Amino acid sequence: MIRSNLKPEEKAEILLWNWFKTQSEEIEEIYFNRKNLLKWKIFTITGVREKPDFLIVMKTSLYGKKIYAIEIKSAEKSKDILKAVKIIDLYAINYLRGKTKYFIDEQEVTINGFLIATEQSPRGFLFKNEIY
Repeated sequence: MIRSNLKPEEKAEILLWNWFKTQSEEIEEIYFNRKNLLKWKIFTITGVREKPDFLIVMKTSLYGKKIYAIEIKSAEKSKDILKAVKIIDLYAINYLRGKTKYFIDEQEVTINGFLIATEQSPRGFLFKNEIY
């Protein structure tokens, strides 16, 4: 049960953490960008201070180890999801230009992609009122 006093984005993070951890055999680990309610692992950065909410480490037989940065938004307000595109652009540009470096357990890591997710992502959607 998720606490009711959490911000919508925090609820989305916990829901997605649980979904990733329980529904995918390929996800090796998930890292938050800050101390969190779950007291789970965190990643750090150097350089430009903007950073996504999660790093997920995946290990697949076909592609090997990949690390993705994920910006998580609540699906409650469509405008927040649309704004996430600008944030992803900023993170990706700063990373590609070498202005931000990402670290897991004090080891610099390579980011393979930048993604957006909401609590609707387990259903295959970003927005609240999408239907099949």
